[in-house]
Amino acid sequence: MEQESAKLDILDEFDGYMIRDTSANSSFLYLTDFEIDDPVVYLKTSEKELLLVPPLELSRARKEASVDEVVNMARYTEGHPGRSDEAQIKIIKGFLKENKIDKLAVPGDFPFRYAHEIGEAFEIKPVEDFVKQKRRIKTKEEIRKIKESQKNTEEAMKHVEDILNGSEVRDSILFYRDEVLTSERLRNIIQEFLIDKNCKVPIESIAASGKESSDPHSNGKGPIKANQPIIVDIFPRKNRYFGDMTRTFVKGEASEKLKEMHEAVEEALIQALDEVGDGTTTDEVHGKACDVLEERGFDTLRKDKDIEEGFLHSTGHGVGLDLHESPRIAENGEQIQKGMVMTIEPGLYIKDVGGVRLEDMIVVEESGYRNLNSMSYEM
Repeated sequence: MEQESAKLDILDEFDGYMIRDTSANSSFLYLTDFEIDDPVVYLKTSEKELLLVPPLELSRARKEASVDEVVNMARYTEGHPGRSDEAQIKIIKGFLKENKIDKLAVPGDFPFRYAHEIGEAFEIKPVEDFVKQKRRIKTKEEIRKIKESQKNTEEAMKHVEDILNGSEVRDSILFYRDEVLTSERLRNIIQEFLIDKNCKVPIESIAASGKESSDPHSNGKGPIKANQPIIVDIFPRKNRYFGDMTRTFVKGEASEKLKEMHEAVEEALIQALDEVGDGTTTDEVHGKACDVLEERGFDTLRKDKDIEEGFLHSTGHGVGLDLHESPRIAENGEQIQKGMVMTIEPGLYIKDVGGVRLEDMIVVEESGYRNLNSMSYEM
């Protein structure tokens, strides 16, 4: 990975920075490029990056991990390293002592028992997860991987469109290949399509229709009906990086209210995108989406924090190793910078009508952005 891992700023104040976790921790994965299901130790000193692993993982770690040195846990035990907390703490103490660590920085979510007992021998302090801040700006290689993931995401969305086009309406219910098309079945179809593309689907896609679509994060359940909104939000992972895309469909004829909502959301998306560029702020982008929706007569959280219908969420979020990363496109004053990858996804939700959401993923450039989607917004 091309992340700049020379000297971390935190090491001006500490002798080392340590994470004990699995690759489910995206900051650990970012720093080590090593996938593992059991917790191991990453240590960054002013001189090198080390990974402390059990003998079972030693050979693989030396081949795959992007660190300077992989160390065998067995060096700090009299026998095979145990998995108990007590055994692991003893190993870590020996490891830190050998690397001349006195003052140690750890993430804020570092396990309490480990921090307490290691703190008996070393000065240990939780710090802000500066790695997440570093991850905001993507390298060319990261952007390439995200672009590939998003390409498969859009292909899956077009597959959904084909399924809806190929469905029949019987008594207001959609049938696909003579079977009722439910939200559950549509999600399974999406998952199978993505698995064939070598994508992982760690979180279920959203396929919510009718009034269920008025809940922004409802996965949806039951038969999909004609003339009702169908929000489809797909977010697979490929080569460790997420894609994310949303479209809203209707099989049949949309109501006038739904058409009005869709037109407003589409304009909000386009206007928000026009605000994006190196040096703009999240407030400006989110504010533009809110301006459009409010001018068209819809409520937003910016206008009233107590609303239950209208625009109920932020305008987007960063994407990378995690589905939701910094920056959050909302009223928080964060500066948008070249190299960030983010979604823009305004939406409207009205209980008696349903919901509309449209979402594209973009790469921020010096003068604007590059959209990683090309699929139409049409219902």
